[in-house]
Amino acid sequence: MSGRALRYAPIVAVLVITQVAVFPTLRAFGVGPDLGLIAAVAVAWYEGPEVGALVGFCAGVFVDFFVSTPVGLTALAWGLVAYLVGSARVVLDRRIPMQTMLLAFAAGLLGGVLFALFAVLVGAEALQHAHTVSVILGSSLYDAVLAPLVFLLVRTVGRAPARLR
Repeated sequence: MSGRALRYAPIVAVLVITQVAVFPTLRAFGVGPDLGLIAAVAVAWYEGPEVGALVGFCAGVFVDFFVSTPVGLTALAWGLVAYLVGSARVVLDRRIPMQTMLLAFAAGLLGGVLFALFAVLVGAEALQHAHTVSVILGSSLYDAVLAPLVFLLVRTVGRAPARLR
């Protein structure tokens, strides 16, 4: 793991544990947020596509161990989404109000769609439901609401003085 990605490991671990341990009881409209995805997108936004993809993949694998989906689906979807966001950061205007919320919403949509497509490809029939679209939309909205806090945490960790890392 690269040194730049490694510095984000503690915050990503805390966010993923919070996602799988706390947010199942704090669901809104039957869905929870993807804190690991938001963290990976934030890392990609600040550090670039490669670091973001690595963090997204690792966070996804970590989540996959806690849920009953095939291992690797979340990791693949989150790694790809983080890579795309990191690649797109050079063409996006950073002065747009509520940009972190928009990024998280779009990343949640794309991550959910990719996850669903990968589930179809591997034949995970338990993940193929009619309400998948509403789950993806609800989770993406939840991601957008929590994005400013997660982006702030990631930016704080990324800018910590060397002596504190």
